[in-house]
Amino acid sequence: MMKNIVRLAALCALMALCLSACKKKDTLSVVGCWQLESVETRATIGDVEVDVYISFTAEKTFDLYQMVGEGRFRHFSGTYTLTGHTLDGTYSDGNKWASSYEVSREKGTLTLSSLASESGTEVSTYISIPEIPETSRTSKD
Repeated sequence: MMKNIVRLAALCALMALCLSACKKKDTLSVVGCWQLESVETRATIGDVEVDVYISFTAEKTFDLYQMVGEGRFRHFSGTYTLTGHTLDGTYSDGNKWASSYEVSREKGTLTLSSLASESGTEVSTYISIPEIPETSRTSKD
């Protein structure tokens, strides 16, 4: 009788181990605050510096702060969807992003690769930051 109990316990432990190994892997997430680190593109963008911060929330909203050249930060907000590895967004005025993006994330880096053929190959790499700097948040258009 004791042998059967031990075998049953061992079988249960083995089944639990197998089931935990078959669990779906964690889904990809873009949630967090990110700063643009680099952009690779086929198009020539000249020598103009671009400073971009973006924050994605778990509630599927985003806030984007972008400064081109020596201007002021412009603020854009809206909603996003992440289906598998495809990121899409809609600005608060109802306009969709110019492109969908294939997303990859490794450690503190978020990489967005444009899926729009007219924009060529564009790969934006963001680094994780604790929060968007106050100067970006308060310098809205």
